Amino acid sequence: MVVYKSAAGQAAVLAQYDQALQQWPIPSESRQVKTRHGLTHVLLAGQPDAPPLVYFHGWGGNAAGNVL
Repeated sequence: MVVYKSAAGQAAVLAQYDQALQQWPIPSESRQVKTRHGLTHVLLAGQPDAPPLVYFHGWGGNAAGNVL
């Protein structure tokens, strides 16, 4: 599924995402994990010994606007 109309549009969205992520107050680690639907980008953050919390966002595309 293609969610960008152009390479320039993709670059602009990814730059906005990276800029927003820099404002996130908790250090995070970016990873690609294998799922039955292919590779999926995830961010790991918080205390490693805390119970896991999974936050799904950006249904149908990306979540650059949901990072803050």
